[in-house]
Amino acid sequence: MRKMNRIVMMMMIFCLTQFFIQCSNDDKRIEEPTVEYSEEITTLRNFLVESLGIDVKEIKYDLERETFIVSGDMLISLENARGRYNHMNSKITSKTNQQSGQYFVKPELASSYKLYIEPDVPQEWRTALYQAIDKWNNVNSSVFISVVDAANYTPYVTPKVKMLKADSNSSTIASAELPYYDGRPGKIISINSYYNSADPSKKFFTMAHELGHIFGLGHTDQIESHYYHIPCTPTPISGDENSVMKAAARTGWSNFNYYDIVAISTICPIETGTKKLYRYKKNQYYYYSTNPCEITPGKDGYVFDGDAGYLYSTQVPETVPLYRSVNIPSVKDHKLSTTTSSVDDLVLGYIYTTQQPRTTKVFRYNLSDKNFPFNKYYLYTKIVDKENPLNFSLGYVPNNIVYDYTKPDIILK
Repeated sequence: MRKMNRIVMMMMIFCLTQFFIQCSNDDKRIEEPTVEYSEEITTLRNFLVESLGIDVKEIKYDLERETFIVSGDMLISLENARGRYNHMNSKITSKTNQQSGQYFVKPELASSYKLYIEPDVPQEWRTALYQAIDKWNNVNSSVFISVVDAANYTPYVTPKVKMLKADSNSSTIASAELPYYDGRPGKIISINSYYNSADPSKKFFTMAHELGHIFGLGHTDQIESHYYHIPCTPTPISGDENSVMKAAARTGWSNFNYYDIVAISTICPIETGTKKLYRYKKNQYYYYSTNPCEITPGKDGYVFDGDAGYLYSTQVPETVPLYRSVNIPSVKDHKLSTTTSSVDDLVLGYIYTTQQPRTTKVFRYNLSDKNFPFNKYYLYTKIVDKENPLNFSLGYVPNNIVYDYTKPDIILK
């Protein structure tokens, strides 16, 4: 019996030894080898480390793709890195301060972003991408993404979505190129084929997330970085668990949250020099502001209720000031008008008095409180509300036009 026990014990020790040896081999297999970079790559990598404020371990260079990979899924091509480096040096030479290492897409370039999907991209990924594009195109910003077919694809000019060979050692589902220093959007989204069987909702979230990188958004939970913090959104330390730009992919995501909308509308306003007119609601009362820092969802009982288009920050031809006055002081309700009635009225921005190209009429609806003291309150919206009596048209504001992303030449009314 003792002999049998010794044999069993020896077999167990042998098996455990093999188990630990196997784990060790797996660790070595996924451990990245030390890479010797050329002088230029080393210089550019160090520049990205300094400008982005990211640990050097977070930035790797893929020699085959000629691309720097930042924090797993953000790409900066060699061409892009060279442009950023030269641009930064020119800023230093001219003694102009560069506020951050982050570049955002120019609104006028975001409005004509054409994307080509390579033929080998599976239908499930295409569906997820179409869903993500639909969300981006309907935020009411300058962003408009259209998908082009092979006949309209120009290699090295048209951005594309491509599949990479399956890499089971990588936790990165997909990656996207960041914008160029001159405001051009990123030019590529790459998908790891290993994750072709991922949950459809995770694919959807991933595509919406990578499109965010294309236009310049970083990770909301990237604490140690020099990425420009978009005003009126949570800091990485406080976090935004429901943001589309949270680093970890997840299932169950369905749409942008309030802070995502603020971020997108800030970096990609409908037109340069405009700012979105946000609407908040508490019970039947409304609060209007072009400053999302002024009142956030939940403050004083208000919740985000959409927007009423964009206003110009400074006066342009054919526009007049849009004033905000207090309507019902006890609940901080607002009334908007193109005429002022009090020295306390605040100019929110400037609005057109006549129809202009790519503008939408803003309607004012007179509503009433059914309870004493029967106060009047007002809804300002760019959407026709047939259930309430219309008072008058407030004016015209720059606003997006809803497109069908699969048919870029057709406008959906």
